[in-house]
Amino acid sequence: LDIDKEYDLVSLAQYCYNKNRNRSIINDLILDEFNKEKEIDENHRIIARLPIFTYWTTNYDSLIEDALEEAQRIVDIKYNNKQLSLTKQHRDAVIYKMHGDIQSPSEAVITRDDYEEYGVNSRKLFRDVLEGALLTKTFLFLGFSFSDPNFNFVLSKMRVLLGDDSRPHYYILK
Repeated sequence: LDIDKEYDLVSLAQYCYNKNRNRSIINDLILDEFNKEKEIDENHRIIARLPIFTYWTTNYDSLIEDALEEAQRIVDIKYNNKQLSLTKQHRDAVIYKMHGDIQSPSEAVITRDDYEEYGVNSRKLFRDVLEGALLTKTFLFLGFSFSDPNFNFVLSKMRVLLGDDSRPHYYILK
């Protein structure tokens, strides 16, 4: 399979998992790709300077947290359920990495199985925290494609349950 010709990367990851009967190749690819030197760009620096306390991302990389640390901010990173109950002292930014982190590629949400398991067993607490945040906070989406099935499920659940009483959210697209 040629990854440059495939458009459904979730199915491509699932195919790879099914073919090899494990995710070691996927884990290696995540490590290889996300450990390449990527520079913080001006967009990351701008985001880090904004008076935002809570960040949600589906990215595995560390660019947001690197930019926040460069801006002298104390960052508390959450990428698995166990971390949700811990609070870093004197933090002034929290990053929720809802699909995992480069530090733990075996826990990354990438295959169809991972998406179907999301919020049922593997990341139920993450989904609960996200639902609470969408209920009580206004989100600004930057460059988010809205193609993530888990996120769309949560958004539609909020819309169905709250109707016209849900909080407004905003997005900026290229």
